[in-house]
Amino acid sequence: MFLARNRIIAALAAMTVVVEAGERSGAMVTARLAREIGRPVGAVPGRVTTPQAAGVNGLLAAGACVVRGPQDVLDHVFGAGVRLAGPGERRQPPAELRALLQAITAGHETAAALARALELGGFVRRGAGGRFSVVP
Repeated sequence: MFLARNRIIAALAAMTVVVEAGERSGAMVTARLAREIGRPVGAVPGRVTTPQAAGVNGLLAAGACVVRGPQDVLDHVFGAGVRLAGPGERRQPPAELRALLQAITAGHETAAALARALELGGFVRRGAGGRFSVVP
């Protein structure tokens, strides 16, 4: 079912943007399918030393659009400057979770178990090695 799902995603999207992907991953399959049907493909550059960035860096080498943020996507899909990405309002976590968010920002990894609540709320994300970082 994954192949069918990826084909639907590629067909419905105006542009497929791959943020992180190994060389052999579902995201890479979706990017290939998007190219096959003529949809643009963009990629967020990744660190060359991590296997999780091998796919996106390969896409960039093969001619995918560099995506540094939402404005790059809007410029590619609609034309440069036609639509502008808003500043985006950052949600504030509930008061009882703010101390935990500050602890994660300060790099206290012992808070990782409790950070799952912040991750589910979209305030932090889990990166390589299970480390958490604050979502900008």
